[in-house]
Amino acid sequence: MLENRLIKQSNLIKKIKSGDIPKLFLVFGEEGYLVEDTAKKIINTLLPDDQKEFGLETIHAESTDIKNIISAIKTSSLLGLKRVIWIKDCGNLLKKKSEDFSEVTEHSIPVNTYVILTAEQAGKKIGEVIEFPAFKENKKSDRNQAYEFAQLKLKKNGKKLSPIAFEYLLSLTGVNLRQIMNELEKLELYCKDKDNITEDDINTLVPKSIEYAPFAMSDAVAEKNLTRALKLLEEFSRAKNSGYSLVPMLTKRIRLLLQNKILIEKGDVPEDVVRRGYYDQKTYSSASKKLSGQHPYLIFRIAQQSLKFQKEELIADIKKLFETEVSIKTGKVPQKLALEMLVAGICKINKNLIHSE
Repeated sequence: MLENRLIKQSNLIKKIKSGDIPKLFLVFGEEGYLVEDTAKKIINTLLPDDQKEFGLETIHAESTDIKNIISAIKTSSLLGLKRVIWIKDCGNLLKKKSEDFSEVTEHSIPVNTYVILTAEQAGKKIGEVIEFPAFKENKKSDRNQAYEFAQLKLKKNGKKLSPIAFEYLLSLTGVNLRQIMNELEKLELYCKDKDNITEDDINTLVPKSIEYAPFAMSDAVAEKNLTRALKLLEEFSRAKNSGYSLVPMLTKRIRLLLQNKILIEKGDVPEDVVRRGYYDQKTYSSASKKLSGQHPYLIFRIAQQSLKFQKEELIADIKKLFETEVSIKTGKVPQKLALEMLVAGICKINKNLIHSE
């Protein structure tokens, strides 16, 4: 749980502030954001800002010779001032086969010198150890605490994010604190003139990354928003990705829409819950297990979108996708035109209106 991890972090900082300062710190784990955050908090506690220029040395272990690393650690500080050495990505140093590094212990570190080792994995544990395992995608407590952590960050800048907007962000990022924090930093700048960050803000900003463009594109088609879909199609075609790759991506979304329609028909997802538009996590978590573990919030959004389609038209849309794939592969229709016709067809807009929008 995030709470337990942060308690360990805060206890370590309290220990340092009390004067009980270890000479050697090992901070590791798959949750890279918390690993780096803890290292920075240790540094900020040990060194005032005006001492960092000369008192802090950062070493990237993967690109530095082991002998130079050991030499840096054993070099005494000038004039007895505090000296902090942060060695990043030191997983290989902490493997048992790395005998050269075995001579580094707390006793071998000079007075007033402190060493912080950070890594994703640590085969050997030395010094003061704190570990941050990765969050679990479908573990409710991890997701809830990730939300609390995000709210704590936003609160410092007077911003708020609703639980449902956070679930939407998670559907794009996964439960990955580093990625979540990166996106929140961009959203804070984007929403500098207002207090609340909304789904619309996330939808506007996050899909601008090509990583999320396919999601935004399929979202626009599922919403039958032709204008937005064609705009995204234009952006996508200018990127390095081939426009043809949109076909399998859209096929996946239409299939999910069809699968949701079937779940609603069978009563596995109650239609009244869908029409109410409320994110019932229990309902959609149950549905996600039936749909290859798709994120519950994604299922919620797709269930809402499925109300705009009849089952028969979704089946027909899958046929359109197959025909588009064939026409592009055989060269019968230019790719751009084939994709425009496909998008217009799914959105149920007359293709002659494409260029008049």
